Amino acid sequence: MSPVSLRGDASLMSQKVQMKINSKIDEIVEKAHKIVEETKIYSKEGLSPTQVRNLQNMANATDSIEALKNYIYYQMGRSRGKEGQKEWLFGGFGKKLLRDLNELGSLLDLDMLNVGEEERKMAHMQAIRLYLGFLARYYTYKKEASGT
Repeated sequence: MSPVSLRGDASLMSQKVQMKINSKIDEIVEKAHKIVEETKIYSKEGLSPTQVRNLQNMANATDSIEALKNYIYYQMGRSRGKEGQKEWLFGGFGKKLLRDLNELGSLLDLDMLNVGEEERKMAHMQAIRLYLGFLARYYTYKKEASGT
């Protein structure tokens, strides 16, 4: 199984697009690690493991990048707890996450492959799912390592 075969729609992408995504895996991993390090979302004030899982689940449940962004905006606007803290704003996480999701489409650089808009969207969403998977795994490591 190739690294991009997380959902059935990956089989609809051309081999050249799947190969392009596979060639960018290291950069996607680095981007995911960077946002966790920069925002420190693993700290006590940051996101809970459930929030990270819910983000990943949302990405796996939709093929719409805009629906996923809408979910992130919603989470950024919510507050939790009696102090009214907004974990998705901690360390600028929500804004940086939205930036990264947008940049993933450019990172793939599919212009030279002459692919249609539908395949481009599928590839972008697949890169987002990979990114969020790497983010979740690194978050779990950092949360355990920091003891929070």
